[in-house]
Amino acid sequence: MSSAHPLKRVLIDLSILVVGITVSLTLEGWQEDRTIRNRLYDDYSAIQLNLKADIAQLESVIAEQEASLNNLKGLIDLFENPEGRGLADTELPWVSSGNTFFGTSTAYDVSVSSGRFNYFGPTSLHSLLGAVYGHHYPRLDLNGELLDELYGFHTDRTKRLALGYSADVSGNNRDSLSYIELGIELVKSERMHSAYVRRAHAALAEMLRAETHLSQALNY
Repeated sequence: MSSAHPLKRVLIDLSILVVGITVSLTLEGWQEDRTIRNRLYDDYSAIQLNLKADIAQLESVIAEQEASLNNLKGLIDLFENPEGRGLADTELPWVSSGNTFFGTSTAYDVSVSSGRFNYFGPTSLHSLLGAVYGHHYPRLDLNGELLDELYGFHTDRTKRLALGYSADVSGNNRDSLSYIELGIELVKSERMHSAYVRRAHAALAEMLRAETHLSQALNY
């Protein structure tokens, strides 16, 4: 009986030690999680600031692009109107490529690279932000660059064709080469503009959803 007592005491002490270590590790892990979570909320605030500024910028870009697109459609209508043929160079400055969108992903990139963004696993908010910054932003950047580059080419070509068409002796001939080429260039420009505006609206919708989810997460 006397030999069993020390063994029992050792087992009790060992159990206390294990429990103490477990509690210590649990508290340490909890404190680490709390620290990371607090810093993640700071990341959310920074991302939200970037996103709000980008939303305002994109709304302005869309308004400008839609105005330019409407002018372009008016120019096409004028071109197609039998009574409005013979476009002058002075009518072409109605349309320009306008400003395109270049968003800021600095706060998001910092959070992802630090490991905090994905520390607690995937969430619907993170999926939304991933779609905004990983899909819509690069797509708008690329399409904006293409619009700037291609639109400059098409606009210069359209102006040359319009001048040639206006000076054409057979300007009333809708089968003339200059008339047909001019119509093609106008339609190409309209399609480029329309595609950019559609993609900008799609991106804006996702950005607004993400911003709403960020507000909910920060106010939780």
